[in-house]
Amino acid sequence: MEMFSTGSKVWIQDSKQQWQRAEVVQMEGDQATVILEEGRAALDCPQAKLLHQNTDCVNIEDMTLLSHLHEPGVLWNLQTRYETRDIYTNTGNILIAVNPFQPLPHLFGASSMEQYRKAATSGDTMPPHVYATACAAYRQMLRDGDGQAILITGESGAGKTETSKLIMKCLAQLGGTHGDVFSMSSGAADGFVSVEQRVLESNPLLEAFGNAKTYVEISFGRRAGEMRGAAVRTYLLERSRVVHVSPNERSFHVFYQLCAGANDEERVRWGLEAAPVAARRFQYLNQSNCFELPSHTRQAMRCVGIKEKEQDEVFQLLAGLLHLGNITFVEADGSHHDSSTVAPHAMIHLETAARLMGVDQVQMLATLCTRTRQTPEGPITSPLTVLAAEENRNALAKVIYAELFDWIVVCVNLALGQDTGASRSSSFGGGAEAESNSAEPVSDCLCIGLLDIYGFESFESNDLEQLCINLANEKLQQHFNQYVFKWEQEEYVREGIDWRYIDFVDNQEVLDLIEGKWGLLDLLDEQSRFPTATGEDLAVKYSQAPTVKDSRCYTRLRRPATGFQVEHFAGVVSYRTDNFMDKNRDYVVAEHAGLLCSSDVDLVATIFSTDSTLADDSAPSSASTSRNPSRATTPLRGAASSGSLLASNTRFAYKRQFMAFADYFWPLHPSALHKLVEHEKQHGGSVGKQKEAVEKLLAVLGIGEYQLGHTKVFLRGAQAAHLDKLRTHKLNTSATLIQSMYKGYVARRGFLAQRGAAITIQSHLRALLARRVAYLLRVESAALVFQTLARQMMAQRTLHRSVRRIHGMHGIPSGPSGAA
Repeated sequence: MEMFSTGSKVWIQDSKQQWQRAEVVQMEGDQATVILEEGRAALDCPQAKLLHQNTDCVNIEDMTLLSHLHEPGVLWNLQTRYETRDIYTNTGNILIAVNPFQPLPHLFGASSMEQYRKAATSGDTMPPHVYATACAAYRQMLRDGDGQAILITGESGAGKTETSKLIMKCLAQLGGTHGDVFSMSSGAADGFVSVEQRVLESNPLLEAFGNAKTYVEISFGRRAGEMRGAAVRTYLLERSRVVHVSPNERSFHVFYQLCAGANDEERVRWGLEAAPVAARRFQYLNQSNCFELPSHTRQAMRCVGIKEKEQDEVFQLLAGLLHLGNITFVEADGSHHDSSTVAPHAMIHLETAARLMGVDQVQMLATLCTRTRQTPEGPITSPLTVLAAEENRNALAKVIYAELFDWIVVCVNLALGQDTGASRSSSFGGGAEAESNSAEPVSDCLCIGLLDIYGFESFESNDLEQLCINLANEKLQQHFNQYVFKWEQEEYVREGIDWRYIDFVDNQEVLDLIEGKWGLLDLLDEQSRFPTATGEDLAVKYSQAPTVKDSRCYTRLRRPATGFQVEHFAGVVSYRTDNFMDKNRDYVVAEHAGLLCSSDVDLVATIFSTDSTLADDSAPSSASTSRNPSRATTPLRGAASSGSLLASNTRFAYKRQFMAFADYFWPLHPSALHKLVEHEKQHGGSVGKQKEAVEKLLAVLGIGEYQLGHTKVFLRGAQAAHLDKLRTHKLNTSATLIQSMYKGYVARRGFLAQRGAAITIQSHLRALLARRVAYLLRVESAALVFQTLARQMMAQRTLHRSVRRIHGMHGIPSGPSGAA
């Protein structure tokens, strides 16, 4: 069946895989000639490479209503809305947000939240918005008495963190109450802060210290829906940011805030220089181009109950980490390149770091430059090379920061009053006011989970961090396949139509490749047990393992030797194993733990208590999930929202309400719509009559394999395209007829106007001539009268003279008396 006709509006992909709008100008069999709307270039291509434009749907708020569900239709609709400052678009239950990269104050604020809250209660329709998502989750939680979950995903810079803040603010207002307050040692003027404020302040605090991906579980009262508290769970902590950042990125925000916000006394005590140059003096920070950030971290720390003493020790430890990063190493005298020591010019940083961490300087030097291994014969201490000492220093810095961040999370959870499993040492117990602030037990609360996760990542150089992040997204996609794809089928059930199961691409094979038995991660753990193994050895092991090399999702690269490719559901990503094993060895070295447990700083000694996880060099842990923050250079397609649309194409790609369908395709059978309109005018709207009209229209057109639900008509893509073709042909034929009739009417009207004008001119001319003739006749008649009167007067005068003459001759008087 031919799907296109002359005049059809279509999409076509160019050589750069970009979609271009075009119009079909000629059809020859399976080939079509199209003219691009931009540039007006003519192209010949097969019909199979063309896709219909949604000419009847412009700036659609919910893309499930698009007539033709495909990638260019989705992208064009998003672009059209973005150009009109509509950054939010729905796809069923999925909200797509496009980062505007500029403030849009008219979209946000308390008044907007209130509007969407009222709309959620009354059922009024409002434009798509992140507030609508939050209100819908809150309303459904109270209605169903069950927990809800909101997933936020996207690429770096897409605005995930800001979206999380907006949702938390909206949920805080929805569950707002002034009855539950929390005492602070300092901060607010009245000494108290509400639970909503605590939840909101926890977000910038965790963002400053971790920028980690978090799962926030916000609790509400089951009866009144008031906010009770929250629990924070973190994952994918970017600990590699402590020691290395890319030029276009930055380290954790709290380091820059420390360098810029410390007062003079703190700068002297912590070894910091003046604000403009403080961050530039540290190796861990000067790798980036960013050196200053605004901060209200101390206010947030006070809000969650961290006391001043604890805050000072936290920032003191952070300053110690910065000095630790400035420690450099040189070869020890006579070591023949197999041992190292601290460079003379870096001794000041070693001394400062040891003082700020509260440990012995000599012990720290030994910890950095040597490694002790336990053997059956006893401990063996070995020197480290310069390169190994630098890696050892960086490992120590990452471990300290990770433990500090975990302690911050515990403080936040205790302050929020919902983490019953969290606990802190008694020496710091007063800082977070561990007592519960909720009258209801946790079981009597309802929760809304807020999950923030990265999207797929594909950089020029992809490491273990990207593999772990992409694995997490593969797991989410599998979850999406199992649950989200059922939405389409649930609609079929609601509409009562005959349907079959929707097939979709299963990504289980790539999951087996990565995390299955003897997959990439298992082989990585096994190879990491060999101290001398290299990244190239790991790549060879991958290429030789049957479970890996036989997978169609795996491809080994010839160059570089450590490279391989994985075909993810969203695209192919190239990885390099150079740093896989180093990053996989994520554990606390015994020397590090022993050094830090001996600290005389309470905070350091507490977070590195005997409960810290110790591991030997021969026992690597599971894969690290730290993240390299380089900006993605090859965005991947295949987001869940577009997948939901494309999945619809598998079954019935076209679905519309009966009345909308009849209104759109009425030119194909006008009498059906006319009868429907007449019936609705007399008896009001009737779904049954609408369905009858649609069925009659489809029967007249000979369309088969359609489905009529309770309120919608369902068609396959080819059938919808065929109807569009018939409609276009009908409209073109009708337009041609209307044009011909109109042109004939215009011509006839012009002829009649010209003829009428000629007759009018002729009549006026004849009247003018007649008036002239009448005028001449009147003049001639008047002249005759004048002549008659003149002759009469002359004759009378002649008669009178003759009479007087006769009278005079006979002596007769000429007057009346004489006459008598």
